[in-house]
Amino acid sequence: MKSDRIFWGLLLIIFGGLFLLQNLGYLSFHFGNLWRLWPLFLIYWGFSSLLKQKDGNANPVLYLVQIVILAILVYFVVKPKDKPKNPHNGFEWQFENEEEIEQGDTGAMRQHDFEVPKEGVEKASLAIDFGAGSLVMGETTEQLVLVDASTNFGNYSFEHKVKNKEAEIELAHNSKKVTFKNGEFENDLNISLHPEVRWTLDIETGASDCVLDLSKQQVEKLNLSGGASKMDVKMGLPMGKSVVNIETGASKVVLAIPAGAVTRLITETGLTDKSIEGLTKQKDGTYLSAGFSENAANRFEITISAGMASIEVKTY
Repeated sequence: MKSDRIFWGLLLIIFGGLFLLQNLGYLSFHFGNLWRLWPLFLIYWGFSSLLKQKDGNANPVLYLVQIVILAILVYFVVKPKDKPKNPHNGFEWQFENEEEIEQGDTGAMRQHDFEVPKEGVEKASLAIDFGAGSLVMGETTEQLVLVDASTNFGNYSFEHKVKNKEAEIELAHNSKKVTFKNGEFENDLNISLHPEVRWTLDIETGASDCVLDLSKQQVEKLNLSGGASKMDVKMGLPMGKSVVNIETGASKVVLAIPAGAVTRLITETGLTDKSIEGLTKQKDGTYLSAGFSENAANRFEITISAGMASIEVKTY
């Protein structure tokens, strides 16, 4: 219907303009509200079906419904930016329990260093609950794991146990609810892993910048989830059946895999811009590498679930 074309056209124009204003630093988005408002689209499709006239034209009431839905989306998703831009794209970070940090209080950096000796470990799992900030993983170490963290809000907790050549490691950033009124915050986490250990990585982040160069590590499984994040992931050669699950909201995701690696990619996405290199799209919507076989001794099984995101899969 003509009214549908008008609605979706206006939606793209409005949110395209709002994203541009955010990138320029004039607005701040509440991405979480956008995902909570998705039932509005079901409501719109319902009105569109009910109000469609026999000649295919729209009832004038439908135009009013469109205006109301667009107004609700803009009202709940966007607010004027009244705080200085912080180094992580102007988001307002909030965590558990309430604490307000004024300018001048954000300079007290706290350093957290952890390490676990390898001592014969052959297989390890690492669970990370990070929150907001910068997460970098990629360097190798002779230790099993080496953690270098610095933050000016909250603290880090670290637990591990080793049994029968297997290790379980948990790392979490714990903080109170923080509203940064004027100052800037810093939360930087750098992790180095032993390259000869078979790793299972489970990483949960909030609004963050994640750079994971795992090309030198043996990763059997990677679970990566985040909110409004930037995720840059580079995988090494698959180890048996290597599973990669990436789940995100409004994010930019870049995934690099070795050229020639046997790969199956499944994407479950909403409003996304996708660029898939080195894989061929199948009739069922999946992407496969040339000569893909489920019987391949070493292969990738990759699933990317995203809401409003930019997804790029490339080879190196």
